[in-house]
Amino acid sequence: MPTLTPTRIAALLQPYLGTEVIDNNTLIGQLNLYLDLLLRWNARTNLTAIREPEAIVARHFGESLFAARILSPRLPANATLLDFGSGAGFPGLPIQLYRPDLQVTLSESQNKKATFLREAVRTLGLTTEIWAARTETLPADRQFNCVTLRAVDKMDTAIAAATTRVSPTGLMAILAGETSHDQHPAPLALWSQETHPLPESTNRHLHLYRHPTPKSKLFHVEQLALRPHPPNLAPKLKCSTWNILAWAIHWVHPRLALEISAQSTTSLQVPPIAPRGTIARPNPSAA
Repeated sequence: MPTLTPTRIAALLQPYLGTEVIDNNTLIGQLNLYLDLLLRWNARTNLTAIREPEAIVARHFGESLFAARILSPRLPANATLLDFGSGAGFPGLPIQLYRPDLQVTLSESQNKKATFLREAVRTLGLTTEIWAARTETLPADRQFNCVTLRAVDKMDTAIAAATTRVSPTGLMAILAGETSHDQHPAPLALWSQETHPLPESTNRHLHLYRHPTPKSKLFHVEQLALRPHPPNLAPKLKCSTWNILAWAIHWVHPRLALEISAQSTTSLQVPPIAPRGTIARPNPSAA
């Protein structure tokens, strides 16, 4: 017997789905089946620490569907989505229910949780893929239009691994609190970001990240070549605007020569890089 009525589930989800019309015969009905299955399994195995039906609907279903609502206009038809460390299926399964056309893969290495996910997919009549192993064991060349993470262990390590699974035009969606968000590692430092506060929460957010834009709108890079060179051979830089950037790159990689051909035809001869910890002073005779 269903634990909550469809009307009550719809009311609990209203803050997360806004004014969207909810079809009680499809989405709400499937969520009711999902909730009933989750409660029965959770009684004998620890799938989620939240056990109250209304709290599960609000916290797990609601946050997942809010992510689905924000992601939906950003994902084309039949897009691929990887739920990294899916656990009991959040946010991947509610996203799949919200967007049945998506090709969703739930990655979960714990056997008991992966077994539950298979049963949930079977019960809900879905074609969702279950990857019952560590995400890192997916084929190396397999990437996705979207990668989601929520409440995974060692979030910083997981994010670093997840970046390799995002396609060049894809995005990463992270459901997290402010504290864990501040700990996002360097691989995301150059990614563009937008943040959406989660409804019914004062400190939890949905963070969306996209790959850095391949080409800047300010200039057109015609050629970028990096090659080893002798320590005292200065690289040539053909760009009047971005010389400081080239200096920084050359300082980090002192044995790499950088050539950039841009719209500007101005050439700058960059002097040899001084050892780290010293100040490189210009040569007056070179002026």
